[in-house]
Amino acid sequence: MKKKRWHISLKTVILGGLLLGGLVGCGAVMPSILTTKHFPLVLTVQTQSKDTKASLEALYQGEVSVWQPDAGFAILGVDQAPKSNQNVIGLDKNASVLDAPEARQLRTGVGFEGWSVMGSGLSTWAGGWSAWGSGWSVVGSGSSSLPTLPSDNRFAYTQTMIPAAQTLSKNYGSGMKVAVIDTGLDLAHPAFVGHLAPNSEWKDFVDADTNPQEVSGGVGYGHGTGIAGIILQIAPKATILPIRVLDQNGAGDVMNVVGAIDWAILKGANIINLSLGANVDVAALKTEVNYAGSKGVYIITSAGNDGTAPMTYPAEYAKSISNAKYLISVASTTSTSLVSVFSNISPNLELLAPAERIYSAYPGNRVGYFAGTSFAAPQVAGALALLLSDTALANRVNGESYLISSAASISGTSARQINLVSAIQKTPDWKPRKALFVVGNATTLSSSDAAIQSVMQSIGYTVTLKPGNGLGSNDAAGNDLVVISSTITAADVNSTFRDVTVPVLTWESNLYPYMAMVSTTADLGVQSAVTSVNIVNNTHPLSAGIVAATWQVFGAADDMAWGKPSTTATKIATLSSDASKTSIFAYDKGVQMVGLVAPARRVGFMFRDTSESNAATHWLSSFLFKSAVNWAVSGN
Repeated sequence: MKKKRWHISLKTVILGGLLLGGLVGCGAVMPSILTTKHFPLVLTVQTQSKDTKASLEALYQGEVSVWQPDAGFAILGVDQAPKSNQNVIGLDKNASVLDAPEARQLRTGVGFEGWSVMGSGLSTWAGGWSAWGSGWSVVGSGSSSLPTLPSDNRFAYTQTMIPAAQTLSKNYGSGMKVAVIDTGLDLAHPAFVGHLAPNSEWKDFVDADTNPQEVSGGVGYGHGTGIAGIILQIAPKATILPIRVLDQNGAGDVMNVVGAIDWAILKGANIINLSLGANVDVAALKTEVNYAGSKGVYIITSAGNDGTAPMTYPAEYAKSISNAKYLISVASTTSTSLVSVFSNISPNLELLAPAERIYSAYPGNRVGYFAGTSFAAPQVAGALALLLSDTALANRVNGESYLISSAASISGTSARQINLVSAIQKTPDWKPRKALFVVGNATTLSSSDAAIQSVMQSIGYTVTLKPGNGLGSNDAAGNDLVVISSTITAADVNSTFRDVTVPVLTWESNLYPYMAMVSTTADLGVQSAVTSVNIVNNTHPLSAGIVAATWQVFGAADDMAWGKPSTTATKIATLSSDASKTSIFAYDKGVQMVGLVAPARRVGFMFRDTSESNAATHWLSSFLFKSAVNWAVSGN
């Protein structure tokens, strides 16, 4: 069967994606006993001390899906409205009330111009993709085996500081169980090997069994798989609990969704991703979501894709329920941090993440791209998993506060875009990385060096300033990174840091021969009156995911350092005027340099003298510098 890939357009916007804001609940389900019976109505009632499941089922002629007498409520599927409203919290329609927003719009034709098959855009799960799906090891300074983020997502993720946050992380989501309540997963996909909860915890509430495998043949196919893949890109040591509540067309019943939330809580989920929603207020859903919060379980939910207000439910409850600090509503931005035109927004919207073309796992051992608020939510779920895994248990109650208080303001909404580095820095027990910054004058910094110091601090580094003269290789000890400014006198530094086992990033081109990065002084120089570079390799982490092309990197014409490294170097950017002169290049640890096997990562960067502060006027230069720091320290 030909498998479809998400690719939708709203006006001129491409939204490769699945279901987003609409929730669809399905069928009557017990957390421990599954049933295929579908009730037309869902009844939420207050329980009394004398009540039992059997007595409530007899009283209302229905079936209990959620039984929480200690919390004072039960949720039942019923065929008709009760004769009395006594103890009734709410009565909702059950069938196809909740759905994945993207899928709903494909089914109804409302809100989008349509989707197309992305046949040529699907690839096998290979190369750089298998790395982040197979697990991480402990980060070592300059020599970790962190899986590399998919290059296709790097530019979007740089907006939210995910690569830098992973460089700071200690645990990468380890110990966090994230329930993906959705269309199911492709359980055999290599992205999930070693990352799924025990199969004794799996549930399929649609087919009333324990096999939440995605089912092909509908417009919702691949939605859950893509969402789980995004979570693991950001928190690769998290555990995914797969629960299926939406059918292959992305539709589901209220009873299935509330039963699934209850099941996830019972099985110890720390976070639940709900990339689905309803267009109407649903008492059963509101009650169960609030209950999850009372148990300390976070629910991350998508805002919907109708380009309107209000958001879909439960996102619209994000500031109104009593346990609101555990419910986080999420909408989408573009890759350049503007609110997506398709995103629902309202005063209850809290966070945003870029989700207009996000690549992830797709069923059948493949990769696909997605768009819609459904795919913004798992970025926040993954960010929260990474954040919570790195802080003490007592601090985990403040997860929403860390994310929201650190997020960046976005034009057009009071909601804020996540900044995962800043969120990590909000936790009481975080420890910054350490960088030695070698400068011309450590007492009175130039404006350029001050700008770089500020950038490094913003991505989580404690910066120690030292002048170049009088330093020894032992000055690198205890640091995660050495950065050498072009404001130094090269003769003062010479080969001081040539053999250190700490990553070194330098933009003093005269140091390149001393650092074994080029052969002779003829292979280095400074180009004047430069504003742009040619990105020639956008798959390497150093590129920040910027498309291979000519890009302006300085706000005004300036000098740019360049070198001609050996063939073993990775070349990222060249001078626009001369492709033989490389302005950003690197050697990985263990790679043969010029007469030296690299003892740690080495990066030659384009800055020169005043260009650091000049670069601050152009966002692209900042991305490239942050990426250089991230890669030098972590390889990501």
